[in-house]
Amino acid sequence: MTRGSELGVARPVVLAVALLAALLVVVTRPADVRLATLGLLALGLVAGAGLGLVAGRRPRPARPRATVERINDGAFVVVLTALWGLAMWRLGPWAGLVTGLGAGFGVGLLLARRPRGDAGLA
Repeated sequence: MTRGSELGVARPVVLAVALLAALLVVVTRPADVRLATLGLLALGLVAGAGLGLVAGRRPRPARPRATVERINDGAFVVVLTALWGLAMWRLGPWAGLVTGLGAGFGVGLLLARRPRGDAGLA
């Protein structure tokens, strides 16, 4: 599978997860703090997208990633998801900011255009 086809599948998944997380964080808040949560979510989305765009423009390393590195990345995502669940439970309306940063970062990475360099052996 080529890198382009991996990203083609990842785009709708990342966008759907970001939308679902944003919806979940707003709906699960009490009615009196939903507006504050929504504002912090919007702020987090903008900041996270900016960080994702900056991080996404860094050139990739020339060597391909090993299977163990990919498994480690998956385990890290599981840990981040557990921490997000704790944040949803304890942070109140500030959970919108945490969710917005994470969702915005993922979307920013997808929107970033990497600089063209050596394609390597791939």
